Amino acid sequence: HCLFGSEIAFSIQTLTIFFYAIDLRLTGTDLDEFLLWATSIREMSKRRIENFYKLGDLITSTTSFWDASQMASSNPKSKSYIVRGVDIASGETVAIKVIVRSACSPKEMQFVEREAAILMMVNHPAIVETYDIFDSD
Repeated sequence: HCLFGSEIAFSIQTLTIFFYAIDLRLTGTDLDEFLLWATSIREMSKRRIENFYKLGDLITSTTSFWDASQMASSNPKSKSYIVRGVDIASGETVAIKVIVRSACSPKEMQFVEREAAILMMVNHPAIVETYDIFDSD
């Protein structure tokens, strides 16, 4: 299993879940807690954006996370791009930011993961609201 770019291993003998890429280890206090966490993590790793949003037209793309002046309508070296989408459940139109992992350095991926964590906590009228975060191929 894989989640947020990290391979995951489960050890029922030690009640431990390992996230290798981010050097994180979760240890359950008992078997029931371990199974609850393991089941939840496995289900999260199966989530696919296509099950929740219909992906539409390209809005913009960029070759850098740091320089907005590099925005272009279409660039084969893009590290990220934004597409128009539709929430399948509500019909609401949304903007979807897609990060191309294979085009990013490990440092850039750390930035992306930190940005995602912050955006999920922020609630401000001048900042676009983050509804979901998916990690898929």
